[in-house]
Amino acid sequence: MQDSFEMLPTAPIPAANAQLSDPTSPRPRRNRAGILVGIAAIVIIAAAFSGLLFARSHNGTVAPQPDAILNAAAAAHLRDTQFSITLTLNTSSSDPSQGSSSSFAFTVKGNAALTTSPFRMDMKLNGSSIAGTTSNLTIEEIITSDALYIKEPPLPGEKPSKKPWQKLPLSSSTSSAGSTDFLDYHQLRHARLIGEEFINGRKTWHLRATLTDQLTGSSAATATAVAKQLHTGSVTGNEDLWILEDSKFPAKISLQVGITEQNPASFTGSSNSSGTLTVTMTETMVFTTWNTGLTIKLPPASQVNASPFPSVPPSTGQLLLAQGF
Repeated sequence: MQDSFEMLPTAPIPAANAQLSDPTSPRPRRNRAGILVGIAAIVIIAAAFSGLLFARSHNGTVAPQPDAILNAAAAAHLRDTQFSITLTLNTSSSDPSQGSSSSFAFTVKGNAALTTSPFRMDMKLNGSSIAGTTSNLTIEEIITSDALYIKEPPLPGEKPSKKPWQKLPLSSSTSSAGSTDFLDYHQLRHARLIGEEFINGRKTWHLRATLTDQLTGSSAATATAVAKQLHTGSVTGNEDLWILEDSKFPAKISLQVGITEQNPASFTGSSNSSGTLTVTMTETMVFTTWNTGLTIKLPPASQVNASPFPSVPPSTGQLLLAQGF
């Protein structure tokens, strides 16, 4: 019968000139400050290295600055383009004094074409959803530098009109850029580079900029017009852009506008109202063609009814005015 035994842990044999530590002597204190400085240095170096990697694309070239990307996009000579549109509007309100709250959601999708000279934008909107109810009615709108044409389908039971188009004049004091300033990159502020992304299989630079200055500044806008009536409210806005690396044309643009009113009394007209009203609007455009030579024709004069409404300014909220937002 073999004896059982356990292997005892062994320690390395000290060198001949090594000094054995006295177990009764106090242990040396580590330099904690030095350790923290060392860790901080490693973090800084790692951050700088990751930043360097981020600043370079896959082919090793240094990523351009946001302003350089926007300047190149502005100089890209876009003559015409086609894109899809998705528009959403969400509102929520609460009135603690009345113990009530409500919400509302609206979504519409469609396709659009745009020419820059002369400026014309033709939109066909369909597939709208209001508070969960879906409609397949199609509304067509054409925007020019001085007018908005709207073609709505007849209501159920109505006969088609011989003049299905309504024409609303736009303020002559505002140029067509007011309706298409999602392509006016010079207006953007505080742009920053989010990164390099693929849109429909093509490389793009993803940028994000603020629209708050424009929405609350002197330029006319749907959101600004509302905000001026909301004396205790605020307006915020951001624009995300995906610019094609090769042609510098837009691949995708998303706009977000938010309005918050702390005193809905000024909005509802009731002196007893209190609480909060919040409105968020999002518009996303995905571009599919560029400079194909397309043209946009205006409706025949024989099919147009002049609107009795006065002139209205184009919207800095981009297409939000045209969609009735």
